[in-house]
Amino acid sequence: MSPSRRFQTFFSFILLLLLASVMVVPNQAAQAQEDDDDIEVIIQIQGAVEAITADQILVGGVVVHANGAFDPTTLSLGQEVIVTGYLLDDDSINATQLVLADDVDGDGVLNDADNCPDMANADQADADADGVGDACDPDLIDTDVDGVVDSADNCPNAANTDQADADADGVGDACDPDLVDTDEDGLVDSADNCPDMANADQADADADGLGDACDPDLVDTDEDGVVDSADNCPFVANADQADADADGFGDACDPDFVDTDEDGVGDAVENCPDVANPDQADADADGVGDACDDGEEEESCVGADPHPVAQALSEEFDVPYETIIGWHCDGYGFGEIAKALLIAEQSEDVTAQDILDRRAGGEGWGAIKKDYDVSPSDLAPGRVISGKKDKKGDDEAEVEDTAETEATSDTPGQGQGQDKDKGKDKDKPKDQGQSNPPGQDKKDDQGGGQGGGQGGGKGGGKK
Repeated sequence: MSPSRRFQTFFSFILLLLLASVMVVPNQAAQAQEDDDDIEVIIQIQGAVEAITADQILVGGVVVHANGAFDPTTLSLGQEVIVTGYLLDDDSINATQLVLADDVDGDGVLNDADNCPDMANADQADADADGVGDACDPDLIDTDVDGVVDSADNCPNAANTDQADADADGVGDACDPDLVDTDEDGLVDSADNCPDMANADQADADADGLGDACDPDLVDTDEDGVVDSADNCPFVANADQADADADGFGDACDPDFVDTDEDGVGDAVENCPDVANPDQADADADGVGDACDDGEEEESCVGADPHPVAQALSEEFDVPYETIIGWHCDGYGFGEIAKALLIAEQSEDVTAQDILDRRAGGEGWGAIKKDYDVSPSDLAPGRVISGKKDKKGDDEAEVEDTAETEATSDTPGQGQGQDKDKGKDKDKPKDQGQSNPPGQDKKDDQGGGQGGGQGGGKGGGKK
């Protein structure tokens, strides 16, 4: 083979290797990205504004990046706000909406001027011009859905279409205490001397208007022969009613005489009332005896106590607040904790602790979700973690459409809600300090646009 031919063959071989590497590297990168597939967490917190910069605020110790959702310069220190946004790996929040707490219903009209302060009605419609908006006007609302509006209903919370009122007292029979017999003893509550305790005979030995069955003058809870109204220890039997210090508390229940740990020192002056320590030693003079003193309390690993994000997670997932803080103090970011809780919620055979342990071992979210057969749709996209389950009237977690939390508001301190790209504004120059949206690699964003606020805008994620 000629030298030129050998060179061409060698060059072709090198070229094939280069092409192969170009094809393999993206596939590896794609696999790595899939293995580290992220889970977006939307959180809602409420608190006072503690610090303000041009592009972020501090609320309850949490850095909140305005991200175009509101203008920090229109806010004031101490102002109460409700923030909704994406929880980032550094425990800060990329805001999608900020609502002033003095606009509870978030309709853009402050409470003082809102004709329905607890129900969103941006149009402030008031058909009968009575100062109460149509959305909450009892003249137009029928709570019990009986066909009679509340303002004209003699039992607004009990359906009674016939509006029957036998005694013509203005209160319908369906809810009239003159006709209701709570204890079912045959006497209506309005005439019963013990309305909550059945006593058909209505016996009243001392003629004080209270039936014997519920009269403290005749009830002897501790069964020591002394009725509660005259007993100096109504819940502890002490027939002799001894009261050595004449303070009105019987010796049997007087903290001046009770010695729970039986060490010879009364509870009232005991520095360890539940642990026997007759010497009352207190080396650090903190008022807690050495026998029960665990030492100085450890400083919390979070700035605010209670921490608003930890509190929301605790209430949303019914996990003790101390457990959430414990995980955080072990080095897990609140974002990681939230993701672990979301996955565990969908899988019967795994706990959040199991998932956090796998994360500590270096596994990516994509691999974890795959192992537990959890798809993105299972994790309730758009779910707002606020812990305010009761507002929905059921035991399910509050799930709100993100479009609702991204509405526009003209209220001072509020801005344009984020659209569904979660804050990705490609036209904005990077020096404006907007933080990366959820799901985007934070490693390339260290220091950029988040260092101007309290704590430099960085929380510390998993250590």
